[in-house]
Amino acid sequence: MIELEYTRDSGRRAYRHEITEEDGFHLTVSGQVCDAVNLSENGVAYRVQGELKEELLPAMLEFDLDGVPMSICCNLQRVRTIDGIHCCEFTAMSDRQHIILSRFVMQCQKAYIRRQSLKG
Repeated sequence: MIELEYTRDSGRRAYRHEITEEDGFHLTVSGQVCDAVNLSENGVAYRVQGELKEELLPAMLEFDLDGVPMSICCNLQRVRTIDGIHCCEFTAMSDRQHIILSRFVMQCQKAYIRRQSLKG
């Protein structure tokens, strides 16, 4: 059993998964394909060519959940930008979409753990 401990000081409301190619996660922001850095049920961090000045941007998240293609339209509210990485929270997302995204993050975590156990 793997136990995760969350401290209240971290400010994290959900586990944040570092995105890899194996995850098959695709992010489009304002019609522009972006390089997702990490993802949680509540938000995403990404890099993009050029500069996006708006604080609230439309986004499309695409991924497979248990082999079923999913796409979620939402808005990203930029919280901060650090070293070219835009850190955003999801807005305009339904409870069902949050659940789907949470299941995808868990699926990614499981796959990561499997890959690590095969390496070791």
